[in-house]
Amino acid sequence: MIDLVVPVLAVTGLAPLGILAASVVFIIVAIVWLRWHAFFALMFAAVLAGLLAAWSGIGAFGGSTEAVEAVMVEMGMMAGKVGFVIAMAAVIGVCLMESGAADRIVRTFLRVFGEKRAGWAMMFSGFVLSVPVFFDTVFLVVSGKFSKKAGHGRWFGE
Repeated sequence: MIDLVVPVLAVTGLAPLGILAASVVFIIVAIVWLRWHAFFALMFAAVLAGLLAAWSGIGAFGGSTEAVEAVMVEMGMMAGKVGFVIAMAAVIGVCLMESGAADRIVRTFLRVFGEKRAGWAMMFSGFVLSVPVFFDTVFLVVSGKFSKKAGHGRWFGE
């Protein structure tokens, strides 16, 4: 089937859009139906996009091996650049948790807004805590604190 699709896309000039569409469909199928972790779905979609680009002749790759190698090299370079920042954010997050500072900030905002407005308190404490640490990590920490303190209100699916 791929032997039919790639030449048609290359001849019509729609190869970049076709590759993008195939990659997006692959990501959705891998995450929703195959239940893959998003990281692996994105990595394999990048490899798929590189291979499709190499096969259609629109990429700067000489062949399939170079396409896969380029994806792996670029992923390694990106991880090297971002890895230090992620590690430092994790250290700061652990310090906030172990020192009790995160709990103190959450309790302060919950006291200011009241338990009926736990969602607002969660939003503001998440904002304050996400300045030194990544937001998704803060959300998990803060939601656990609020679910205990607010008694599983309407924000936590009674």
